[in-house]
Parts: sequence; C-alpha cells; structure tokens
Amino acid sequence: GGLFGFITKPKTSSQRALMILIGFILQIIYYYSVFVNFPSDATSRETIAKPYFDFSSKTSQIIAFISSFIVGLGDSSLNTQLMNVLVTRYKQCTASAFAIFKLVQSLMAAVAFFYAGSISIEWQLLVVVIFLFFGTLAFFSVLFDETGGEFIATSVTVTLQDNENDSYQNYSSSIA
Repeated sequence: GGLFGFITKPKTSSQRALMILIGFILQIIYYYSVFVNFPSDATSRETIAKPYFDFSSKTSQIIAFISSFIVGLGDSSLNTQLMNVLVTRYKQCTASAFAIFKLVQSLMAAVAFFYAGSISIEWQLLVVVIFLFFGTLAFFSVLFDETGGEFIATSVTVTLQDNENDSYQNYSSSIA
C-alpha cells in the first residue's frame, strides 16, 4: 500500500478522481470475493457451512490471499487521497481536521464492532458497499467543488491587563 502511494502521485483533480475510482473498484472486487469465499454465518461462529461458491480449499486460500492484496491496494488509494484532501482543504487547521476524521472513523468502527456478530456476512457487506458508494460520491463532490476554497481558520486574540503589575497577557485561539 505504501509503495502504491509513492508510485502514484496525482497532481490534478482528474488524476485524483481516477485514483478514487480505482480504489472504489478494488474495494468492490474485494467485497465480492469475500461474498463468494465465506459462508453466510462465518461472522457469528466457527462454521463448516459451504460458501456461496463451493471452491476447493486450495482455490479458496488463493482467493483469500489475492483478496488481501486487493483490499490493501484499494484502501491505500482511498486513504492517500483522503489525506490529500484533508491537507489541501484544511491548511490552517490540519490537526483539527485529522482529529475529527479519526473521531468519526473510530465511532464507525465501534458501531461495526457491535453489530458484526449479530448479522450475516451478506448484510455486513451490503452496509459496507453502501457506505463505500456514498463515500466515493462525497469524495467526488469535494474534489470537484466549484468554489474550491480552502477552509481557513480565523484566530481570535484576547488581551487581558493585570491591574496589579500593569502588564498585558495575550491569549490566542483558532476558530475553525
């Protein structure tokens, strides 16, 4: 994944959109391979049930290995572009943007952790594909935003006077 990020350094919005589209396609291929390679009840317990397509053990292992490579490439292409968008759109308050991103990402992971054992793999894949689709649309809408403006943090400075010492104290804060 890291090598993929170094090799492909898109500079224009159309090149970034291509990287997002490649990541989307790779993720869809991965989710399909999970669908055909794992049984429906694999999320809730150890199972001997047959998957959607009954492959031999060797073929199933090869599919799982190739799928892990594909999901790594897809994830790295999407994450590279996501980080790029955060850095370019929030130049003045990058730390705040990353903090909010990580908060939302962690909350969604916690939600997925709680429902993962209770619904079958098909429904989990459907949820992930829906979020992937709308996330990709959101990427494109941000990428091709006509205003194209970066979000600049404004700062507020408050000056307080200490009456006893006739000294001044400045306090600055950024507002996103």
